[in-house]
Amino acid sequence: MLQQQNQNIALTVNFQGLADIIHELNPAASVSQYEAPTIVPVPAVPLLILSYPTLPPKMSLNAFCVHSDMSNAIKNKLTSINVTGPHVLHLIDDAVLRKEAGVDIGELETVCNAEERWMEMNRHWAFTCSCLYS
Repeated sequence: MLQQQNQNIALTVNFQGLADIIHELNPAASVSQYEAPTIVPVPAVPLLILSYPTLPPKMSLNAFCVHSDMSNAIKNKLTSINVTGPHVLHLIDDAVLRKEAGVDIGELETVCNAEERWMEMNRHWAFTCSCLYS
């Protein structure tokens, strides 16, 4: 559990000798022109850093097809090109699915819709897991 702390952080920056260097570079300039600005303390704010797993969990092609109500015809076409599940399906271009697996346009839309839903489900899963384990 994060607790907010009401602290002010004072930042001090020392520019010893900087005015002399500037004056040497530009003798006509006023040294007071180059004084450091006043720094206002900023209250400390805790940061909530969310970490997400880099890869979504694996799911078998069979489980994915059942979960997504895909037909056996679509599952068989995906199996024919060795798709093992949605975790690799998202790496395959639509043109490859059309040409190599023989997926027609309607089947492609079914696969894309199922893939989008799977990705969204895993975004929620990743957020839940990062909250539980961070």
